[in-house]
Amino acid sequence: MAHGQPDFGIYAAKKTVSGLADLGELAARLGSIVTFDRRGDIVWFDDFEGEVDKWYQEPSGTDAAIVVSPDAARNGSFSAKLTTGDEVNDFATIIHYLPYPVTSRVGFEISFNVENDLSELIFSQRLYDGSYEHYARLRYLPATDVLQYLDSEAEWQDLVTGLVLWAATYAFHTVKLVIDLDTHK
Repeated sequence: MAHGQPDFGIYAAKKTVSGLADLGELAARLGSIVTFDRRGDIVWFDDFEGEVDKWYQEPSGTDAAIVVSPDAARNGSFSAKLTTGDEVNDFATIIHYLPYPVTSRVGFEISFNVENDLSELIFSQRLYDGSYEHYARLRYLPATDVLQYLDSEAEWQDLVTGLVLWAATYAFHTVKLVIDLDTHK
């Protein structure tokens, strides 16, 4: 029973399609990019159907680039493509700034794909409350198939071992990183 009604419809049974249970389901059906984990409230999202100008961009090295690309997309027609430079320590970064939210759990969800020559992939979330900077970081190391988190002593700790992310143009992986500002975890 969903919301006190039969599972096959909200008010009455339908023969061809099922009824909508909630607004989250409606959003998913209409093509929202937020379909992986629909818990929480959405403050901002980007499907990269426009330019990447709303992001701070930091490409590093010769031939580094950050562009909107039609090559592959999890949802819609475009995605942001980050290409690092030619040297070992080159990188490509995009950052989006938002006003400080209320003290609560705050997170981001990102879908990404990887290429064969990736050395590491870092996801970072930073929040400044006026006195302290709170941050959470995840790092994926494809050479060792390890997903790590940065602990409170600024040391990388293994979170998952044996994690193999398929490196293919159309294989998108999704991660959600959440900081609890009340408990500082």
